[in-house]
Amino acid sequence: MDSVISESVIEISGNYISHIMFTKDFRPKTGYEIFDVSDMYAVPGFIDLHCHGGFGIDLALNLDHGFEYFASKLAATGTTTILLSLVGSTKRNLIEVISKAVRLIRRGGYPRIAGLYLEGPFINPRRGGGIPADFVRPATLGEAIDIFEAGEGHIKIVAIAPEIEGVMEVVDFFHKNGVVVSMGHTECNYEEASRAFSNHFSHVTHLFNAMPDLRHREPGPVGAVFDSKDATAELIFDCIHVHPSVINLSIKVLGHDRIIFVTDSSPATGQPDGTYSFFGRKIKKDGVVVTEPNGLLAGSALSMDVVLKNAMDIMACDIKAVNKLISANAAKRIGIYDRVGSIEEGKVADINILDKDMNLRMCIFNGDVIYNEL
Repeated sequence: MDSVISESVIEISGNYISHIMFTKDFRPKTGYEIFDVSDMYAVPGFIDLHCHGGFGIDLALNLDHGFEYFASKLAATGTTTILLSLVGSTKRNLIEVISKAVRLIRRGGYPRIAGLYLEGPFINPRRGGGIPADFVRPATLGEAIDIFEAGEGHIKIVAIAPEIEGVMEVVDFFHKNGVVVSMGHTECNYEEASRAFSNHFSHVTHLFNAMPDLRHREPGPVGAVFDSKDATAELIFDCIHVHPSVINLSIKVLGHDRIIFVTDSSPATGQPDGTYSFFGRKIKKDGVVVTEPNGLLAGSALSMDVVLKNAMDIMACDIKAVNKLISANAAKRIGIYDRVGSIEEGKVADINILDKDMNLRMCIFNGDVIYNEL
């Protein structure tokens, strides 16, 4: 597996990487379009598993009219694959949103929508974070079945609070149908979280956020994650949601293979400071901080290219390790690593070209150049 390519030639035929060779072995053929990116890095296209929108667009509310604009701006961030992260005010509304998302997935195009991430409705309203309390409902198998059927096999992750009444029947259903069950927006304690990891929970929605703190006598869900054998965990790397030292601690405990950096992006991503609408409520962007009027964090203003630079600049991570955290691990988590997440012969040609300062200079999606600042 190659997460970073340098001093080599990558040959693309159609949508796929056909050959990778040393520069000295390259012999150009008639009809080739050649890009000289000497002294730069080629890395896999970024994969964002937790994306609510950006550039003024709340995707859950504006899939019909806002997605094309969102996509036109996203290319400049190097993100090539996303999960659409969705919420809904009522069961009917959520199913309508899911149905619209399924139509988008069928249509194809950029970015690649690898599936859907449902953040609720079976979460703890006391830990809703930016999700309105009236978007939260008791766990019922009937609603879980209706939601799953509306997704037509495209629901990849669902965030659930393990402590709420009746939840395990719902968890069993999603697990049996191949959906990753994620612990999130929860008030659970260490014991409840540990039991959950023994009963089909295998992922954590934005670790440390919208859950009890890690404390030395009450380790809570974070302690249970740290003690788990193979649970994966998202981290929002904007230096606001989680301090870099705590991100570093999490990587030391869980390793580079179990952490996935995400954006949890809001409509404020890519926008100037100001007021925007998110889940039908007002949010305010001030620098890199996005909050509700009460001061609670409401998603982020992150994009994946900024996540990369934060990891490289603040934590001084090795670029190969970082690309696990922003591409490979995400692809493995949702079962698409056979196609994307690394630069290998036979895989889809989703490639970012970075300069030595980690600035995005080119983005290739599905074999086509969609962003070029060379």
